[in-house]
Amino acid sequence: MVIVSLITCIIMTHTLGSVGLGTIISAILVGTTLKYIVKIFEYIKGYNSLILT
Repeated sequence: MVIVSLITCIIMTHTLGSVGLGTIISAILVGTTLKYIVKIFEYIKGYNSLILT
């Protein structure tokens, strides 16, 4: 989503506009944090959440 915003800003305004360094860092940190939270819940539940039963 952030990459789409970056590309759109660069195409339309030829600058990064309102998509700053904080936005990019927060998107990376949120993704990383959620990855670990999902792993913790998978361990607690004892199954892989990607497998639908």
